[in-house]
Amino acid sequence: FRDAGIHAYAPYVTLDRCWTGPAKYNFRILDDIVRAYLSVDPDAHLTMLVRLVPPSWWFESHPDEMVGYATSDKIDSNDESGRVLRPSPASDVWRKESGEAWAALIRHIEAQPWGKRVIGWHACYGIYAEWHYFGSWTQQYPDTGPAMTKTFRAYLRQQYGDAKKLQAAWQDPQVTFENATVP
Repeated sequence: FRDAGIHAYAPYVTLDRCWTGPAKYNFRILDDIVRAYLSVDPDAHLTMLVRLVPPSWWFESHPDEMVGYATSDKIDSNDESGRVLRPSPASDVWRKESGEAWAALIRHIEAQPWGKRVIGWHACYGIYAEWHYFGSWTQQYPDTGPAMTKTFRAYLRQQYGDAKKLQAAWQDPQVTFENATVP
């Protein structure tokens, strides 16, 4: 690309490689990636692809924030098209904490001498970083985990306002905002 006069690249890093603990980061790997591109093409312009998968310690600290698969709770795959362990997009905790890590990463790069070479940021998540819904390729959806259930129930409260309207819409006199499940 450089020799053809094209100076635009899209380096890729996963957030778990930089996020070492709660509000703790080590961006050495990210710096090495950027320096590698710039060593080959000092005129490079970079759009950074950052995959927002948290590190293993985060998974262990937040078991109720994971995707729950409708067909089984068993995690049986490392391949994201199957039942893989990942935070639910409905998780307030994941969105907050990964957002903080994402912001710290951006601040770090922008403070570096090569920060001006970064012209864009691309947040990646979902199957193969393309924002596909986890489980969707293998008919494992919807997300029925605790985080999604909490979000779904909040949606129902907003949508119906009162339990009688919910019961009428669902044609179920037993359903409430406290026991409704993701269909």
